[in-house]
Amino acid sequence: MSVKSNIDNAESSIRKALINALAEGEDQHLTELFQMLKAIQDLKSKVNNTIRFTDNIDYYNNRSTEFNLDYNVDTVDNVIQFPDLAVDTMNWRNGGDLDALDGYEFHTDDEEG
Repeated sequence: MSVKSNIDNAESSIRKALINALAEGEDQHLTELFQMLKAIQDLKSKVNNTIRFTDNIDYYNNRSTEFNLDYNVDTVDNVIQFPDLAVDTMNWRNGGDLDALDGYEFHTDDEEG
């Protein structure tokens, strides 16, 4: 059994003990059982928040074109030019700023197209 499954079982057992203590009127155990439940919940959150020891360099290198933002604006012809809002305030409308994106297709790594 894994640590996570043992902690889940321990939490379940403490909950059952709390229910039994309440049902049987054994109030002297309630404070300790609630403290134990809180402690096991704190431990459970630490176990579920595991830090993975990997650098993901291969994953980054495979997607490096997505993160490469170095380009020369003079040589690239598909740079989106947004309107100057200070000059174009009279023609401003909701969604008008997205008109510059008409005709562009956006894809993620998961999509082909």
